[in-house]
Amino acid sequence: MPKKKFTTCIIIDDDPINIFLHKVIIRRLQNEIEIVAFSDASKGLEYIKGNYSEDTLNNTLILLDLNMPVMNGKQFIKEIMKLDETIKKQLEILIVSSSIDEFDMESCHLYRSCFSVSKIIQKPLTLKMVKEIIF
Repeated sequence: MPKKKFTTCIIIDDDPINIFLHKVIIRRLQNEIEIVAFSDASKGLEYIKGNYSEDTLNNTLILLDLNMPVMNGKQFIKEIMKLDETIKKQLEILIVSSSIDEFDMESCHLYRSCFSVSKIIQKPLTLKMVKEIIF
């Protein structure tokens, strides 16, 4: 099965170094992709609600950190799950976390069964890892 060609990548991570690293890696693999980054998951949610509708035809990859202040990755996913199905179909979530907490990983695997959380991987991302998993 061919891998998807994403038109947009939304990076949600509270660490500016990780945001920078993710941008560099994604840009090297898919030069024409639009990259939008948020250090606050609630701002990323606002962006999606304001820019996605049943009329948009986006194919968006979301690189989502789990452990963040204000709104964590699990809360973000719960809010995304409330959106209209036509919006959710435009999104694919890749959880990127430095957490090795077993509870975090188990709860994320539950999300994989009910929403488009395609992968759960540990930081740091590498060019090879992203190329094999996503592009």
